[in-house]
Amino acid sequence: MKKSIVICFLIFAISTISFAQNNATPLQESWTISLWPIGAGIIGEFPLSDKSTFKAEAFGLVTFAGTSQSNQENEYSTIGLGFVNANYRYYYKFKNSNRKGKPLLYNSGNYFFGRVASSFLLFETNDLVDVNFDSNTVTAGVGWGIQRMYQNRFVFAIGIGPAVDFNDMSLTLISEFTIGIRLKPAKEQ
Repeated sequence: MKKSIVICFLIFAISTISFAQNNATPLQESWTISLWPIGAGIIGEFPLSDKSTFKAEAFGLVTFAGTSQSNQENEYSTIGLGFVNANYRYYYKFKNSNRKGKPLLYNSGNYFFGRVASSFLLFETNDLVDVNFDSNTVTAGVGWGIQRMYQNRFVFAIGIGPAVDFNDMSLTLISEFTIGIRLKPAKEQ
């Protein structure tokens, strides 16, 4: 059921992107690499209209868990997690908008979003420690966020809102936090 929801949403999103060839939008297609000390991801954002975009992200990270025994032996486990999500963003206020109709500063602005996200276990080395990490989740929610571009290269975005976790049908928070480097477009137009 969870995988079906994600697959249906991704098919819808890809079909929407293929038919959304609006060249009059002040928003721009952009590609960003998101960097963290324990992981990295790739983010694509595609304009759908003059105030909305579709954003897709794939992210992976490695975490460590450990225990210390009384006989001075340390045990640990390594966990690799994968995350994918798809967002619909509606920008309602732009930073540094240009009245001459030039493109916005790489989609810097405040936005509302709808998001479907899934996380899954990539690998686990639990020879020594039993971690029991349940990472296969699907969540959907709505929220508010901001995205800013600094020095035409560095991306910062943060957002938060309520969501539903389909594993146990509980209410939770959905959030996004991006610190990254814009790859495309490479130069300001």
